[in-house]
Amino acid sequence: MATEEGYVFKITTKNTAWVRTQRKKTCDHCETREECQTAGSKLDDMEVELPNVIGANVGDRVILSMPTGSLLYLSFLMYVVPIIMMIVGGVIGQELARYYQMDETGFSVMFSLLFFALCMLTIRFYSNSMANNNKYTPKLTRIVHNRNNQDNQEDTPCLR
Repeated sequence: MATEEGYVFKITTKNTAWVRTQRKKTCDHCETREECQTAGSKLDDMEVELPNVIGANVGDRVILSMPTGSLLYLSFLMYVVPIIMMIVGGVIGQELARYYQMDETGFSVMFSLLFFALCMLTIRFYSNSMANNNKYTPKLTRIVHNRNNQDNQEDTPCLR
C-alpha cells in the first residue's frame, strides 16, 4: 500500500476533506525530482478532495493510502502504453509508406506522433471515468496528529 502524509486544510459540507501533501516521500528516491513538474510547478503542494471517513478536522495531519496494484496499473497506463502506441504507430506508418511507395521515415514519424496523441486523448477521457472509481483514488486511513499537535491515541486504520 502506497502512503503519503498530508494535512487537512478544509472540510466541506459534503463531509469531504481537502488534504494538502508535499512531494517528498514518494519522490525522494527519484533522480529527477528537482526537475519534475508532473502536476504544475515543482514547488507546488498537491491538493486532493477525499471523503472524510475518519472524522479529521482542519489542521489534522493524516495518512492517505492507495493500493499498490492500482498505483502500478495507473503508472503502466501513463508511461508504458503511450510508448507502445508510438511503436505501433511507427510500424504501421512504415508499412503504409511501403505500400504507397512514400518516404518510410516521414510516415513512421507522422504515425508515431498520431498514435501518441490519440493514446493521450484516450487516457485523458478514460481518466475522467477512473476518477469516479474508488479503486483508483487515495483514501484517508488515519489521523497522525490532531490539530492541537498531539499524537492521536486511537491511530486506528480506516475499515472502508
